Amino acid sequence: MKSSRFLAWTALVAGLAAVVPASASAQIGGLVKKKVKERLAGPDAAAASPAAQAAPGPVFNEYVLEITPDLLDRLQRALAAEAAAREENARRIGKVLPEEEYDRCEQDAIRSAEGQKMSEESVRLMETAKTDQQLQQAMEEMGKRLEAFMEPRCGLEPSKAERLRSELAPRTTVAAEEASGLTDHQLSILKERILPLCTATEAAAGSEGARIPTEDSTIFYVYSPGEVEALRPRCGTLAQALQAEG
Repeated sequence: MKSSRFLAWTALVAGLAAVVPASASAQIGGLVKKKVKERLAGPDAAAASPAAQAAPGPVFNEYVLEITPDLLDRLQRALAAEAAAREENARRIGKVLPEEEYDRCEQDAIRSAEGQKMSEESVRLMETAKTDQQLQQAMEEMGKRLEAFMEPRCGLEPSKAERLRSELAPRTTVAAEEASGLTDHQLSILKERILPLCTATEAAAGSEGARIPTEDSTIFYVYSPGEVEALRPRCGTLAQALQAEG
């Protein structure tokens, strides 16, 4: 598909006039963390209030898993796999310039001696096209050459970088699932339950577990005594890893 940037460059170097719609920028794929506050706090969560004295224990099911040392080991493996996948994705994408900076870099590259040589070769390539099919093939070849010429100098074209980010994003989820043996849903809920307890004061946890209010103060994260015992000693490492992933 002919992009507006490619056609604009063709017009600049070959004296052609071309008008095509700008291609839409790809949206960055993002992993939406699932909020299940009522399930985390138990069946009476919607009616709960900070003034309530008796805190029912957490309700565990196939998605809300009991926090145990083994489960935390699996979470740590998932976090390590996610970090490695994000690092690899970033390496593949490389440094991406803002749109305006990329445009300036592109123009400077075209005006360079190597860019002028590329322009002359492009003109010759276009001149050899005798049919519409040959013209299309010539333009596709010019696009490949332009990409190979620009990327070492200016990095990925911003919209291409956005598309690549979107394509690579699921690899982070897959890596975490494979490393932990947990589903993305299970991991999302587990992650959500870690920080509230780790950032709460020691007084928030007692012999009956812990009950941490959410932002709206009407729904609570509820933890059993065993969960508190398992999580508290590992809060430093886990909280740091979770905060690093944003």
